[in-house]
Amino acid sequence: MQNGLKSQGSIIIKNTSETSRRARIYKTDVVHKCDGQTTFVEGSERDRCNSEWTLLSDNEIIIASKQSYTLTYELNPGQDVEGV
Repeated sequence: MQNGLKSQGSIIIKNTSETSRRARIYKTDVVHKCDGQTTFVEGSERDRCNSEWTLLSDNEIIIASKQSYTLTYELNPGQDVEGV
């Protein structure tokens, strides 16, 4: 990505169960440590996180049985983001 350039995409979420299911989508940051440990933290806990410039079409949805939902996202880092 480059500063000031938007990027868009989508993720398909499928419910394979026999009943409707609720899906909650969280914007978190992943931290990989040299000892092999991986954790997920709120974006506000880190200095460099893309949560502020990531837009999602929804953050909570209900998907009917055997149906799919297309979650769309937009990344818009703006002109002042360092290290994009």
